Amino acid sequence: MENSFNFIIRANEYLDNIKSTDDKIQIESHILELSDMKKEMERRGFKNPNISFSNLNLDLDISQEESADLKKQLSVLKYYEYIKRITLLRVKIALSSFLILRKLRELDPEIIPHLPIDGNHISRIIKSGKYGLNAFTRMNTLLSGKDMPQYLIAKVEYEENGKRIHKSIRVIKKDNLEERIKKDFGKNARVIKTRIVKQPGLITSDSARISIILSFVSKASQEVKQIMNEQEQGKIREYNELLRKNKLIPDSRLDLVEGFENVKSELIERNFLVQTEEELTMDEELKSQITKRNSLGNLLTEKKAIRDLLLTIYKFYILNSKTQRQENNLLPTLTIEPEESHLEVFNILEHGENKIENATKILKQKLEYENLIPRMDPKIFGASFFVYKSNNMDWGIKFFNISNEDLTAGINEIKLVLEKGRGKEFLEAVRDADS
Repeated sequence: MENSFNFIIRANEYLDNIKSTDDKIQIESHILELSDMKKEMERRGFKNPNISFSNLNLDLDISQEESADLKKQLSVLKYYEYIKRITLLRVKIALSSFLILRKLRELDPEIIPHLPIDGNHISRIIKSGKYGLNAFTRMNTLLSGKDMPQYLIAKVEYEENGKRIHKSIRVIKKDNLEERIKKDFGKNARVIKTRIVKQPGLITSDSARISIILSFVSKASQEVKQIMNEQEQGKIREYNELLRKNKLIPDSRLDLVEGFENVKSELIERNFLVQTEEELTMDEELKSQITKRNSLGNLLTEKKAIRDLLLTIYKFYILNSKTQRQENNLLPTLTIEPEESHLEVFNILEHGENKIENATKILKQKLEYENLIPRMDPKIFGASFFVYKSNNMDWGIKFFNISNEDLTAGINEIKLVLEKGRGKEFLEAVRDADS
């Protein structure tokens, strides 16, 4: 059997040779190969290396030379274990990227070149520049569940038809728990044990989340860089042209970094930098412009990347039923039934350019009542419900790419159900939510 070291080399060579593609056969071939690699790595223990070095006692009765050699060997082993973990992560990110590519190749073809299909997320972050790094960090926190609330899982024992039943339930409110358990499960019901659980984020898999966030950050960063370049004029343009000529990142503060002495000399000659006996400083006007441009670039990249990704997920939830989401999810480990705490992230869509009024409220109601008219195409129902609640036909046609005729027919059918009384509870719920 191939040893793990050679397996790591082969895996990285395979990843290095992956090329961007939208060919369905190639995509499926990569998914199969990467899935096999992932399974084999996990079987070999790459995920949780079983060698621990932290508690080893090196105060042995051995010579100084032997001790130094032992420490060197341990250092090599530590690096080896690190390579195992990082290679597995790279394979997972590549696999997630191809699974996303399989779904988005037709829905959003512009995102294809930005997916980290080779699994090298570090390289992708670096290429996205300083704007991209800040946006990636913010988005990962937003979608990872780091800020999600905790909840209580209670294991309950109760009697049913003379038998003792154990059931685990999720508890939102901890107040008067025993009383509520007896009310719901009978007077002999009792709580056996409880545990605190942190609610997972909207996208639970680290590799899937990294893949999709990086693709949208990369795309947004590229577009924002173009905008920022076009806005350059006067002193900042001259300064950045000199940085680009020396293959340095535009809008960088060279007065704050070590090295690049030849570039600094030219900047001093052109009065962009000022050298005194004590320190190297930057022209105040130029410093102010760079600070403002960096703040603007970070803000634009973050807002665009977050908004574009959330719009993609929002559209998926609106247009697909629960069954469709289960059978053909948009992203690996995207939550099928988002809860209220998940939906809060869509508040972002209610602000800025092309905002969606009441975006979160409309999505919440659609998810609650998406089975109102079972015979209706879920796509037509979702889009029609959105337009019905937002009262914005033009936006609905453009956003969902559905004709005015189909949307009008869908809205009329929704109204008909409500007016006939079959949707009375639904109508009351919608009205209550709007009040």
